Amino acid sequence: VAQWNFNSTSGTTATNDAGVGTCGGTASTCNGTLTSFASTGSQDAAAGTGWTADNKRWGAGALMFDGTNDYVRITDTAALHPAAITLEAWVKPMGLSSTFQKVISKPYRADGTFNT
Repeated sequence: VAQWNFNSTSGTTATNDAGVGTCGGTASTCNGTLTSFASTGSQDAAAGTGWTADNKRWGAGALMFDGTNDYVRITDTAALHPAAITLEAWVKPMGLSSTFQKVISKPYRADGTFNT
């Protein structure tokens, strides 16, 4: 079990908020790393990317993805290989695109590349 609320205010870590004993016994094992964001130092430092005080639902902030190359990378661990899985994501798109945008994706290769 893991849960990322994306409701911090700064930093490059997306904390697994599921609690003690999750993700194989150590919650921090499933922490994520913010990648390719224009700014992670404070809220609203760069328009449309990084931590923001806008669009939050609970907590101190929210995470905005620019729709181009921002993503959160979670290190592969055995705890994320269950026999059955349920995924949920709450998103607020700023607009619709004619190109396919991934909300959740998992690489299938050991080198971390994605199935295209």
